[in-house]
Amino acid sequence: MVPEQGRTIMRTKLTSLLAGVAALGLAASSAAHAQEVKLGAFVTLSGISADVGAQMKAGIEVAVERISPGFTVNGVVTPIKVIWYDDEGKGDTGLNVVTRAITVDKITAGIGFLSSDVFIRVMDEFQKSSTPIVACCAASLKLGDKIAEQKMQYVFQLSPTAKDIATSVIAAAATLAKPA
Repeated sequence: MVPEQGRTIMRTKLTSLLAGVAALGLAASSAAHAQEVKLGAFVTLSGISADVGAQMKAGIEVAVERISPGFTVNGVVTPIKVIWYDDEGKGDTGLNVVTRAITVDKITAGIGFLSSDVFIRVMDEFQKSSTPIVACCAASLKLGDKIAEQKMQYVFQLSPTAKDIATSVIAAAATLAKPA
């Protein structure tokens, strides 16, 4: 795949994802009456994974920039306000920023989370508050299991699990391996 094609596909996926998150949030939230989508973006902007967090932030910015001009709710052009939260890649910090996002800032929906450990710590808060959240990078098997076991209706995992990635890598290596 040509790098530009990869970027175009990623932008298209992010745009579709943000549209879905925003629509879910409006359907589930009284924020629809405010005619503004408050999108909580949970990224690791400091700490050991800040470089990946910066890439996530850039991707979300591009997606919001692309979708915002024509984004409508019930036929009315509706602005998307992104509120950034740095989870620092730490569970306690993640819980604090999620609590603030839901109770103080009253976000419509959320996106982000690089760390599976942080996301597993906070996902119940989104479910309890009926606030849709899409984890775009957290890949632990525990996430999907918890979502299914608890029948979570507002919590979504976008990324493949660590097992999915390992299985694909092994299959690719087996295909490309040359006999000695």
